[in-house]
Amino acid sequence: MKITVDTREQQNVLKILEQLGIPYTRRTMSAGDYQTKTCLAERKTVMDLVESIKGSGKGKDYKEGRFFSQMEKLRAKCDKTGQIPFLFISGDLKDAALKLKQHGLKLNKNAIMGAMASAMVRYGINVFAFFSDDKEMFYCMHSVFEKVKDGKYFLPHRAQLKRDRNKKVALWSTVLRVRPKIVRDVIKKYKTLEKFLVVLKTRPNELEHINGVGRGTVEKWKRLLE
Repeated sequence: MKITVDTREQQNVLKILEQLGIPYTRRTMSAGDYQTKTCLAERKTVMDLVESIKGSGKGKDYKEGRFFSQMEKLRAKCDKTGQIPFLFISGDLKDAALKLKQHGLKLNKNAIMGAMASAMVRYGINVFAFFSDDKEMFYCMHSVFEKVKDGKYFLPHRAQLKRDRNKKVALWSTVLRVRPKIVRDVIKKYKTLEKFLVVLKTRPNELEHINGVGRGTVEKWKRLLE
């Protein structure tokens, strides 16, 4: 699996990827720093995160830091492409606190935790944080990307056939990897798998009208059944 790396990423990052044997290509990206066909990720060090959270000005002139606009762009891009969004943060909070202290500044841990919580809750972004170094972080990123590529996103380990009294519902639920409740609505509307597949292929936006189904779910179905 080859990872696309934003052209603004530094050479030391590319060396780590090469050390880990991770193939990559470079391209200027409108959102995120790393991507595959199924995943899009923003990478930050703790110090980058602190800087991006920090706003400027006071009162009416106050401007929010770039962090939230970056998360919004990441989410919007994933909604458009069907990719799954991630935020990877490398570095240690204690080390960051010491660096800031040298400049007479104090690390605001609450602001960091709040920003991470917002990324997860407000934007639905998967957050992996506080790796000891970039090598450890990239190893994890590559492993996550591989599992998503293999169709394991939201698939429990040793997943078994979903339980439901209706065998058809149980089978469809397992194949489509969604709750039986959603499957019952799908079957009620389209009756047969053949009709459902026609809609998925020719007019997929129609499926988003089903309760509990969003663009991400539709894109997941496309990947599963392509």
